[in-house]
Amino acid sequence: MDGTSWGIDRNGESKVSFGYEKGFTTALEFTRRLLGEGDGQKLAKLLSTPLADAEIAMVTGSSDNRWIKGYRFGYNLTIVNLLHAAKCYGRTKCSGLRSLETELEKFEKTFADVVR
Repeated sequence: MDGTSWGIDRNGESKVSFGYEKGFTTALEFTRRLLGEGDGQKLAKLLSTPLADAEIAMVTGSSDNRWIKGYRFGYNLTIVNLLHAAKCYGRTKCSGLRSLETELEKFEKTFADVVR
């Protein structure tokens, strides 16, 4: 994602892409950590929190508004897609924690294949 495939970035739109990528990977890491900790309360909170109210784990990356916008979008979309794929979204109890882990593994593999 260095810009060579899409030309000169006069408007700085690549910052959105870079932020999105960081938000995506941060969401994967966050979900992996929760599953690894086996903390049922934190998982239940994640599963029951409306997306609009979800706390986004911000990281240092850029103070540029375009990067932050991309980061938030990448983070939110990844969490929602993981939960929907595991059929857990909006439930206070997710009986399919194994399916959440399976979906997480698929996302991680896809990401690894894309960035090669």
